[in-house]
Amino acid sequence: MTKKKVQRTKKKANPAKKKTIKLKPEKKPKKPKVQIPTDLDNPEKFEMFIRWYVLSPVMRLFTDSQITALGIKDELESELLKIGTQKEFAAKYKIHQDTLTDWKKREDFQEKVDGGMKLWGKSKTPTVLLSLLRNITKKGGSQEVKLWLQFFQGFTEKQEHTGADGRPIEMTWKE
Repeated sequence: MTKKKVQRTKKKANPAKKKTIKLKPEKKPKKPKVQIPTDLDNPEKFEMFIRWYVLSPVMRLFTDSQITALGIKDELESELLKIGTQKEFAAKYKIHQDTLTDWKKREDFQEKVDGGMKLWGKSKTPTVLLSLLRNITKKGGSQEVKLWLQFFQGFTEKQEHTGADGRPIEMTWKE
């Protein structure tokens, strides 16, 4: 058997066709968080913005009757719930939207929001527990009962894995 030689020819480059080089766009340096000034121009409005921001966006869609049904009696909180967007907040409190954006970039912003959420949640605990008690007595759902026991009795779930002999599985780790 004879092998045929296949002759390959190189394609000549088309001189009219120019080769383009694609450059990757330069990465913009990340903006540093805004330095925390020792004094704010509007500290009261900043605290009000934190209080508003803490409220769930879903709750901001509630009607007056739904707000009342949730047990929200604080007039300021009720008013803040009527503000749906950051743009509306800026208009109501006569603050430029960019100021709100800058406030959200502050290093202490998230810390203040987290603290505000905890305070807000603690203030709602009696209402939530009453609702939980109603659900337990009406439906007797296991999840509600478990939650009640966890909250009031310190109940924790314990999982124990056993082997075929019914004894706990012992694990040793090699280093």
